[in-house]
Amino acid sequence: MALSSIVHRMDLDLELIDATTGEGIRDARVTFHSDGKLFPMVKRQCGNYILINSPRLNRQITVDVHGYEPTVVDVKYEELDEMRPIKQVLLIPQITDSTFTSLWSIEGVLPGITDISAVVPSSAPFSYHSYDRARKMVNILNPHKLELTGKDYGLIHTDKESFEAVEAKELKVQTKLMLNDLLEEEFEVANPIARIIFGRVDENGKYLLRVRAPSTDDKTVILCYHVDGKRRYQVLDFTNARELQLERRDE
Repeated sequence: MALSSIVHRMDLDLELIDATTGEGIRDARVTFHSDGKLFPMVKRQCGNYILINSPRLNRQITVDVHGYEPTVVDVKYEELDEMRPIKQVLLIPQITDSTFTSLWSIEGVLPGITDISAVVPSSAPFSYHSYDRARKMVNILNPHKLELTGKDYGLIHTDKESFEAVEAKELKVQTKLMLNDLLEEEFEVANPIARIIFGRVDENGKYLLRVRAPSTDDKTVILCYHVDGKRRYQVLDFTNARELQLERRDE
């Protein structure tokens, strides 16, 4: 008798990530829709949902997760890896009466804006020590021996008014941050390194970004955004507010 086997092909992997923490979504109350119908995604570990044995058609998928803003995902297979078509989906927490952790919001409308991101200096888990340019490696101070969460980090400048965004490949022995590209600028010992938080921008210039309030007295957030192709930075102080907007300014 001949042996038979069943082979499954993974056609899409949506990795659902909390935009404020970088951690996978573990809430079981998740639904997907496409073309007005429920879309069959299979749950895996750590917030991953996969599509098996399905035609690889470009489509829009609406992701609804309890406690988060609904998100529309544009799936374009020409932009994904053929063998491992994985797409990360950053989800922004909703603010409700039952929200346990205090959230700060940056939201409004700014014509010409294309993206928005931020770092919270007082929540920085690492700090800068030195740089090995030949190896694209930042030696970091990591007193609490924390693990890398996500891959996008901001090296905060001494004036705490801007940051350089870097993409990390991995964290070596909890003291060496391996980067994909070279640093553009120089940094000083003990400059904070914080995880970058990404927001959402639509075609009409409406933007939304939320951060979780740190348990410190420093309530500042450094924002980076692009307007008409120009990069801008802005520092917001949430001491007396929970919602603030970007400045409308010409530079």
